[in-house]
Amino acid sequence: MDLRAAVGREPELRSLWTSLDTGSVLLHGRRGLGKTTLLRLAMANAPAQWLGRRLDLSSLERPIEAGAALVHALWREHPTPPADLSVLVQPLLDDRERLSIEAFGRAEAGWEQVLRQAIEQVLDAELESGSGSGRALVLALDHFEDFCVRVRGRGLESSLGSFVRTLLELAAERPRLRLLLTFEGDPQRALDELPKRPLADATGPLMRAAQLELSPLPPESSARLASALLIGEDITAQNRVALTRALVEACDGVPGWLHAAVRALAERHRKPPKPVLDGDLERTLDSLFAAPASALDDPNWQLRQAFSPVLERYWMLQRSLSLPILDAIALSEDGALSFRALRKQLSVQMTIDDDAIYRVLETLHRDQLVEEFGGRWRFCAGLLRRAWLALRELN
Repeated sequence: MDLRAAVGREPELRSLWTSLDTGSVLLHGRRGLGKTTLLRLAMANAPAQWLGRRLDLSSLERPIEAGAALVHALWREHPTPPADLSVLVQPLLDDRERLSIEAFGRAEAGWEQVLRQAIEQVLDAELESGSGSGRALVLALDHFEDFCVRVRGRGLESSLGSFVRTLLELAAERPRLRLLLTFEGDPQRALDELPKRPLADATGPLMRAAQLELSPLPPESSARLASALLIGEDITAQNRVALTRALVEACDGVPGWLHAAVRALAERHRKPPKPVLDGDLERTLDSLFAAPASALDDPNWQLRQAFSPVLERYWMLQRSLSLPILDAIALSEDGALSFRALRKQLSVQMTIDDDAIYRVLETLHRDQLVEEFGGRWRFCAGLLRRAWLALRELN
């Protein structure tokens, strides 16, 4: 992988493996902060005592597809697949040597049992490898929360429960197995929404799992990443130090935004080639919001998706109060409001008690959308405020 993507995440990488030493991990953070990058880096540079496999769930729609993809990855990506695993997988392959969903679903013992056997065979092979206690296996399910939302939307709760239960039972039974799941917002909310009946007595590994929150990069790490990206894009600047500083301030330590901003600068200054001048970054960012909702739906920025917890996941009363709270903060003169000022503005629109406001603010805070700073509430990033103003057409 491109090592520039890992700049600044060295502490989180160490913390991740330290947490995995003791159990499964729930990794969460707002879009663009680099969860996928961290997982890729971790799996590509796993310590000697670990065998890591990452499964990208972002394009999968059914639990059976996830199970098949996981079995295929365990077999295909293993340097020396265990003989029993090959015997298990070979009959399920199609003409292109890919695991057939149809054959997987027709497995006599059920596809969940095939998934269980594949994981157990990898773990058993490690124990028999002669390397002491064998390597531990970490299964990293990237975009897990989004996958669960899509599956429930298709009415496949029972199948989702079977898939998750299989993994949880194995994690409880096999001390050398770890699960690493990623979430865009508050993990507890997502776990509460998992199907209850199939998982009633199997959620122990999730309840005991460590929660690791991915935060924006600190300024010095942001500057390192911005410098690496500018060099990688071969961007010349009138004042590279000033441009780096401007990128750090504009992107609030969000790696995804730094990548998007540098990419946008490169595109604007490539044809014809010309150096980036003072103020060009601000003009580039302004242009993103010039056309209606242009930046909101740009996949490089993922600004609309950053608000998906509010717009899609909050229950109705939470959402009905979250919208005016975010509106009030976004429209405030300097983008921040004390609780008292916020309460005063809301009282004009509705009758609401302080506890309800605090609860919603805490929910928004757990989803990394707002933060309290100096006794006042504000958006966690300036671009989030601009995106909310555009999204709500409040400009």
